[in-house]
Amino acid sequence: MATAHQGADVPREADLHPLHHSTGSTVLVIEDSPTELAIVVDCLQAAGYAVLAASDGAAAQHQVQDVAINLIVMDLILPDMNGYDLYRFFQADQRTKSIPIVMLTQRVSAVEEQYGRMLGAAAYLKKPMQPRQLLEEAQRLIARGGA
Repeated sequence: MATAHQGADVPREADLHPLHHSTGSTVLVIEDSPTELAIVVDCLQAAGYAVLAASDGAAAQHQVQDVAINLIVMDLILPDMNGYDLYRFFQADQRTKSIPIVMLTQRVSAVEEQYGRMLGAAAYLKKPMQPRQLLEEAQRLIARGGA
């Protein structure tokens, strides 16, 4: 049973995303960890985003063919391909090259972050994911006018 103290340092859902309606934006989340995927999807859905999920690169490539995506949030370590290769695929495809991409990963070296930014990643967030930071980036990037 929750006590008043347990959530004192953790922002409540309503504090993170006070939206009570759909944003009209669709986010593709690419994450192979079911736990991480659920956390990111729940966070975005609670903020009013429509969310599509893919657990590997091939599924992600398929997802972007039929639906207008406004933002991609992707892990870099995937079971079937390197996340940087998937990023390059999105950049080479006319349908997806203008979609902002947030790299969400445990890879924390400055070199890897610099490489991701050099490729053109719109944001590079480190795990464990901070809901407020993810939502701020999503709002900023979608407002900027991705897809």
